[in-house]
Amino acid sequence: GLFSRTIAAEVEQRNRSALERERGALAELREEALDRDEERRLLYLRCFAAERHQYYRMLSLGHLSERAYRNLTHSLDLQIEGVRHEGRIPEFTLHPPSGERVETMLYRVLERVPGLRGRVERLRAVRAARDYEVAWARYRGDERALRDLSELAETIGAREDVVEELRAYYSYWYEQARARLDQTAELFPEFVSTAQRRLADRLALQAGEDEIRERVVAGTIPEGVARVMLADMRAELATLRASKPDKLLVGPEELLKKVPFFRRLPLEEFREVAKRLRLRTAPTGDRIVTQGRPGSSLYLIARGVVRVTRKDDGVVHDVATLMAGDFFGEMALLHGGRRRATCRAVTP
Repeated sequence: GLFSRTIAAEVEQRNRSALERERGALAELREEALDRDEERRLLYLRCFAAERHQYYRMLSLGHLSERAYRNLTHSLDLQIEGVRHEGRIPEFTLHPPSGERVETMLYRVLERVPGLRGRVERLRAVRAARDYEVAWARYRGDERALRDLSELAETIGAREDVVEELRAYYSYWYEQARARLDQTAELFPEFVSTAQRRLADRLALQAGEDEIRERVVAGTIPEGVARVMLADMRAELATLRASKPDKLLVGPEELLKKVPFFRRLPLEEFREVAKRLRLRTAPTGDRIVTQGRPGSSLYLIARGVVRVTRKDDGVVHDVATLMAGDFFGEMALLHGGRRRATCRAVTP
């Protein structure tokens, strides 16, 4: 007959009681032989191991480049040394914030030099790809560490204050990584969209490989056919493994296609309009158009964020936030007259 609920409940209760006794014995042993600092170090090392495992898994699946993997594991090594020998986490382990600021300032200076704008954009693309890849890996690694930390707190009954300290650190790092991902998506949506498509293609191919292997075991696909199919998939995966810093800037024709009344133009006229576009860089805080002033230009955003505000009866209201791929000024282009709102660059 069906399994008795009474017996099942008895077994469950017996196992719960045994688990509670083991937790109590472990807590007594911890108080006698493991002080707070040592437990803190051990939990940090356990979380670092969870991060490292996640990074290795991402590398093996082609989601992480070797360079990013080396940087991330080097960062973990520095954190491990800091916890072991100094009892604290280093202030930074990859790139000091001052280095990023200097790099940004250098790019702004170099892009003003005639003939160097293209090279500077390529350098920015490489940096954006590197930062996005590392931020995504850290986001996943911190997520894995937080999950393991919760499981450890439930199973071994670690000191609550130690667990909360680690959870606070990892929650902060997790949010920082997510903010970096969101910032990149706002500034370079086309680049992020391309990166996500590549990830989706990799996942689909890897799922296809698993399916083929299962069918070979089941005998529904001949081994010779499977070898050819798997070889083709591996070749395609190899082209998707490396992180490619493309689609950092939206091209002129792509931008024009986002404007409805340009999208309907005949091809030759459309290309002629695209040729007449002029590149303009607006520094952070720069007022691109001002409400009430005359204007006749349409602006297409290739990169960055623009804030639109409108002043009514002496009160300034936020109207919209525009990002790469958006446009503004179309009414002035079509009808002339004065600008109806102020548009200011939030990021370069």
